[in-house]
Amino acid sequence: STNVRNVLKSIGITIRSATEPSVIDTKEGRFMESLLVMLGQLDNEGKAEVTVDNMKSLALQGYWQHPPVVGYVPFKIENELGRLRPSLNKSDMADKVKQVLERFSQGDITKAELARYAKGVGLKSRYGKFLSEDSIHRILKNPVYAGYVSDKFTEYKNVEGKHKPIISKR
Repeated sequence: STNVRNVLKSIGITIRSATEPSVIDTKEGRFMESLLVMLGQLDNEGKAEVTVDNMKSLALQGYWQHPPVVGYVPFKIENELGRLRPSLNKSDMADKVKQVLERFSQGDITKAELARYAKGVGLKSRYGKFLSEDSIHRILKNPVYAGYVSDKFTEYKNVEGKHKPIISKR
């Protein structure tokens, strides 16, 4: 932390505590300064762990905690305790996503052709743009459309989501 203090000092920043007496430039003072910085870091890391644990818990219960994907909009639903939790609701693009996914399920179309098909049915991103082949690929691979939550918080296992699927699970 002496290195941290020197770097900060070189750009005109000094460490002060709102809750502790000012640190003086002695070996004891430098020790206290280092200890205060480390305690702050410990507190921050503890809060980060709690946040990640909470996000894992929500994901494993089927709540969606990310920006909405094409075909959905953010939506809050009540849990069993009456608290609002994040989920998804079908958007005005949901039927178009379903058309594209059903067309792909016929098995006789390339992703490039499917991107053109998606444009033809008017499927657009939430920003109003037509979808690229990469975007189409992400739609095809995403289990959210079958009603699942699958992300780093579920260890990429499919968990039954609280949202309505756009396509069947078969």
